[in-house]
Amino acid sequence: MQHFSIVRYFTLANADILYTFAPNQSEVLYTSQRRVELLNCPSVHDVSALGGVKCLTLELCNGVKDVSALGGVKNLTLDRCECVTDVSALGDVEKLTLDWCKGVTDVSDLGGVKNLSLKRCNGVKDVSALGGVTSLALSCCPGVTDVSGLGGVKNLTLKYFSGVTDVSALGNVKSLSLMYCYRLKDVSTLGGVESLTLYGCDGVTDVSALAKVKYLTIEKCHGVTDVSMLHNLV
Repeated sequence: MQHFSIVRYFTLANADILYTFAPNQSEVLYTSQRRVELLNCPSVHDVSALGGVKCLTLELCNGVKDVSALGGVKNLTLDRCECVTDVSALGDVEKLTLDWCKGVTDVSDLGGVKNLSLKRCNGVKDVSALGGVTSLALSCCPGVTDVSGLGGVKNLTLKYFSGVTDVSALGNVKSLSLMYCYRLKDVSTLGGVESLTLYGCDGVTDVSALAKVKYLTIEKCHGVTDVSMLHNLV
């Protein structure tokens, strides 16, 4: 089979006829690609030959279960790979996106990831180990209610978190976005945040403690009626 050792960008989409992407290393070598995308390839089972790819996207590859060989990928996206359950080997990935990976429950080994996005990972409950992540985006993870361990994150986004009520530990986050955190009421400890966005947080009524926030955005927070104390905002 042909080798693709000089290819820079490779996309394989809607490949229903493949049983495995790389039957063995001697037949197909994709390790020199700069970027590989597998889109809607449900018959792909084995991606172990892709560990040397720099940027890899697996989308709707529901035949893929084992991603243990992908720990060396710098930029890895797993999108709707619902059979993936174990991501413990991905702790050294620089940028990791896990979207709609409903089988993932344990993210305790991902604290070394620099840029991490978890979206619709319904099985994830404990994010206490992610405090060392530089940039963390959590969206629609209903099992997560405790964010007290995330105070060390520099750039943090929490979106659609109905269970989060206490953000008192997030006062040292450099850039913080709280979006549709419906049950959140108290933001009095966030005055030291450099850039703060409150969007759709209807439970928040008092923003007087935010007068020293350097960049403040308040949108669709219907409970906020008095912003007079923000006149000194720099």
